[in-house]
Amino acid sequence: MLLNSTLDLKEYYGTLNVNTSFKTLKPFVSQATDKYLRPYLGLELLEQLEAGIVANDKSISANSLTGKEKVLYGFLATSLAYYSVLDAMPFLNLTLGDNGAMEQNLQNMSPARQWVYFSGENAAAETADKFLDRALEYLDLNASDFPEWTASEAYPISKESLIANAKDLSRYLNIQGSRRAYLAFKPFLERAELLYIEPYLGFELYENLKNNLQAGAVLTPENAKLLSLVKPALAQFALKESLPELALDISGTGIKVLSENDSIRNRKAADEKQLSSLEVKAMHLGNVYLAEIKRYLDTVLQAGENLPADNQQAWQPIDNTDSQSFWVN
Repeated sequence: MLLNSTLDLKEYYGTLNVNTSFKTLKPFVSQATDKYLRPYLGLELLEQLEAGIVANDKSISANSLTGKEKVLYGFLATSLAYYSVLDAMPFLNLTLGDNGAMEQNLQNMSPARQWVYFSGENAAAETADKFLDRALEYLDLNASDFPEWTASEAYPISKESLIANAKDLSRYLNIQGSRRAYLAFKPFLERAELLYIEPYLGFELYENLKNNLQAGAVLTPENAKLLSLVKPALAQFALKESLPELALDISGTGIKVLSENDSIRNRKAADEKQLSSLEVKAMHLGNVYLAEIKRYLDTVLQAGENLPADNQQAWQPIDNTDSQSFWVN
């Protein structure tokens, strides 16, 4: 594991009691690694980093990582420490025995008040998420140094989507550049392409655009302009599709995908009124952007030498498979 002792955890979560048994904490560290880190890192990179840590359950583990791997480890270890504590918090004052679940009651100690507990839980989740995003940002900036990651399914740069990465999506949705948020939205981007973009463009034009992107081809000016108009529509429709399924915190600072923690989600997730308002707005904006696409395609098609200039010969957004596609690369 990346953290193998109480002292390892205390290096990154400073208020942890040094006398806490690591046998108590170890299951939560293991679960948090698999639950929060592995989906973003991939098994190969995670195992490579773990191989550089010499476990010692009674002291700080020896770290043989160097260079960029060591920098990455710092981000991940901080994130993992906070995720581990986050998952452990509901269980640490309970013990299970022959008499069932028992609450610990230590002398000279009192349980944290509810608001203090919730405040600590919120802060732990925010810190864990922040450092995981910093780790993913570092990986993005140094991708060539981590081939195990770029070759894995966890690699977040997608040639399968018209919106390929977190930076791209942040231009249209205020996800604050979060790689975690992009990966959470990725299935909904794919769904929105199939439900809204492909039917609107028509299969031939849509496939042509996708194939050029997947091949890494330089887009013609017409296709580049079309893609720039498609992306904001796609982002809004993906947001609309995500609302019933993703737990989102919507605030003045933007849209945040909440951690996989039921307690955090129950307290901080947007309520039905917020979701309904956002859904209406996203659908409206998506349709506005689709209208921009139609105006552009009407203009481009009417400029073709083999097409009449009559304004009645406008591009039809649903059935255009027989239209001239002169901007094909």
